[in-house]
Amino acid sequence: MLNQAYLVKATSEKVLVETNTQMKRLNKLSIKNHYPRSYKQITKKIDNMVDDIADGDLEDAQNDQAELLLELYALEVKVVKKIELASLINSITAFKKSRAERLAPISLQKAIATKEAAEGTINSNPRAVLAIKDAVSKAAFEIAHVEHIILEIKKLSSLNNKQYERYILENENMLAKVYSALDMIDQRNKPITEQVDSTQRQASDVQKKYSQKLIELADLSKTLIQKEQMIKELEQKLV
Repeated sequence: MLNQAYLVKATSEKVLVETNTQMKRLNKLSIKNHYPRSYKQITKKIDNMVDDIADGDLEDAQNDQAELLLELYALEVKVVKKIELASLINSITAFKKSRAERLAPISLQKAIATKEAAEGTINSNPRAVLAIKDAVSKAAFEIAHVEHIILEIKKLSSLNNKQYERYILENENMLAKVYSALDMIDQRNKPITEQVDSTQRQASDVQKKYSQKLIELADLSKTLIQKEQMIKELEQKLV
């Protein structure tokens, strides 16, 4: 009887190796906590397959496993989506309840699009950790952007005519801090769009100069290493 039990166990592990591998993956994702009902249904199906193996019905067990693997993979996708996207979905739902579609429709649609792109990444491969992390990060960025846009719109909506100038000056002064840091002359005699363009060009020039300095430093470092090697070789010859 004991030998029979060992035989069934060994055969089950061999026949159901793909199922067991996938279950290990799901257990790492805490499937039991996220979807307890699905977990019970799956374990019951696995028990039934083991019973088929014990009865010698290997073909039935293999056929059932083929169907179950599709179900397990779909469940893996579902769990990863819940883990990675739950907070993003909650934020978008909250936006829709708070009239964000009226206040910031363009920004909200972009956030929804990046969330859907993250879903697509998970659908394609729920184990592509880096790709999923990148896609989720982009969606989280756009959602945070919607939050700030809505705050600014509400702030604008609360202003009366006399407060418009102060609001514009505050934003202009923030931009002035940037071009001041770039050693630019005062740009406030120009329209804000021109101020932004000038600041962008200056920042680009600074970046190019910085990149060139890095190249020069790398060349200098290489030259110093070569000189050091030559000195070592001369020292060896003098010994």
